[in-house]
Amino acid sequence: GAYSEDSDEFAMFNSFDLTLLYKNLDYEIISSTIDNPNSDAKTGKVKVKVTNTDFSLLMSEWADETIMALANVSEDISLDDFNDFLYKKSGEILADLLARDNNPTASKTFEVKVEDAGDGVWTISSGLDPNNVLIGLDDFSEALKMS
Repeated sequence: GAYSEDSDEFAMFNSFDLTLLYKNLDYEIISSTIDNPNSDAKTGKVKVKVTNTDFSLLMSEWADETIMALANVSEDISLDDFNDFLYKKSGEILADLLARDNNPTASKTFEVKVEDAGDGVWTISSGLDPNNVLIGLDDFSEALKMS
């Protein structure tokens, strides 16, 4: 799902600096091609190798630590208070994990469709979310499912 302020799926991200998601980011452009160089409507493909924190490992660790934190929650807590605790605590745990200096990294190669927007400016035209590409996933929910 798309992020929104009211979205439960991404509420934990409200509690920390999102730049931590890109702390280990590096990329390499492997190749680029223009589909029809003589056409007025220019499109192309760029193959990019993105290296960043290995989110599949990190999310597994995050899930384990979040479950351990929830084990200490009182059974008498209201559902609203439980949800508030869950989002705040899970965000704190994720921020702490992301801030570590020794997180393993992983690389993934993406082919991104681009189009000439004019004046030599190329924009992404495929359905890939640039944020997901930067963290090395086709879809951030991949990492949540892996955990």
